[in-house]
Amino acid sequence: MIEQNQHKEIILKQEILNNAKKQLKREFVGIDNVINQVVDLCSSWYLLPKLQDKPIIINLWGLTGVGKSSLINRLAELINFSEKYYRFNLNEKDNFWSVKELLTDIFENENGYPIIIAFDEFQHAKTLDENGNELEKTSNKLIWDILDTGKFSTLTHGRSIDDIYKLSLKLHYALSNNVKVTNGIVTFRKKYFKEIIREKEYEFNLEDVNSNKMIYFVPEEYHIQIYDIAKEKFKTPFVVKQQLNQLNGEQTLKFINDLLAFAISPKTYDFSKAIIFVMGNI
Repeated sequence: MIEQNQHKEIILKQEILNNAKKQLKREFVGIDNVINQVVDLCSSWYLLPKLQDKPIIINLWGLTGVGKSSLINRLAELINFSEKYYRFNLNEKDNFWSVKELLTDIFENENGYPIIIAFDEFQHAKTLDENGNELEKTSNKLIWDILDTGKFSTLTHGRSIDDIYKLSLKLHYALSNNVKVTNGIVTFRKKYFKEIIREKEYEFNLEDVNSNKMIYFVPEEYHIQIYDIAKEKFKTPFVVKQQLNQLNGEQTLKFINDLLAFAISPKTYDFSKAIIFVMGNI
């Protein structure tokens, strides 16, 4: 049944491609040969993306204003990929950081799925000067890495990591001063722990300390930040809370430190299932 459904899906997709090719020829007159080549090169990616282990690269070079970007925009619409089409103008100021940040965001939402990426104004993505010497600004190497293997690695340090690191120091200090924790809850030296952990986002009052109200060893306000630095390990911030609520103090500290080690290590982003259009002006 699965093979039969896959066969039907392939037939349907092939029909979509054929219709897209016909429609593009009606809208972009005089470039039938280019349209044939572009659509045909998209076929294996569109029909059988799971078999792809490197991105497909399609080069489109020509004079300014001939319609390269418009052609790819329209193709994405016709094959129902408008919401998974990401275009980068490499002529824009600070384009590297916008490319890097958006690609990391795309990866979190589209990991493992086929997407369309377009690098426009590609003539600006050079890494060598006219004499063949390496340019001081080598930020565009990220783009070349993607074109080569479909992957790039980068560090993703952020404010959340700094906050969680400071939290780990406070938790370590609390434990070294005999604060006790059971199932994520402070059970001994609550008042002392209050003074150590005091934050604007996490203020106690004396009634909390003297009552039976639960005082979390890792304040709930940190759960989202923990989730942010290691989203690959948790489905939601609630899963973070569930795991923390099963740990004692030493286990919690190890949990936090392990996540910090994971968060500061380089992460690899994989776009091997993408089709990439390289568009430039000559």
